[in-house]
Amino acid sequence: MSNHDFAVSNVGYTPHAPPKLNYTPHVIHLVDGKKTIKFITTNKMDLSNGYVAAKGLFTDASDEEISSKYMQMTEEVEKEKIVDILFPNHRILYIQSLIYTARK
Repeated sequence: MSNHDFAVSNVGYTPHAPPKLNYTPHVIHLVDGKKTIKFITTNKMDLSNGYVAAKGLFTDASDEEISSKYMQMTEEVEKEKIVDILFPNHRILYIQSLIYTARK
């Protein structure tokens, strides 16, 4: 071993970076007759046999508003509006990830 000093520093640190989540937030688009219902997840989804278990909130916001303000929407919602629910697969139109990083 050598007796040289070395320095440790942060590389690529941005002080205003968004908080790290331990889950990937999604929007579940559900079919209800002729209209679409949107559900924002606030926890990791559980994809089980025939059902999707999720915890989150229902919203009437547009897709653009959800993708730009989902963190603010989930932080400012009243606790009574957050539900733990099972969705049957035949009612799900599609599931959209709100955090997506394309390969470069």
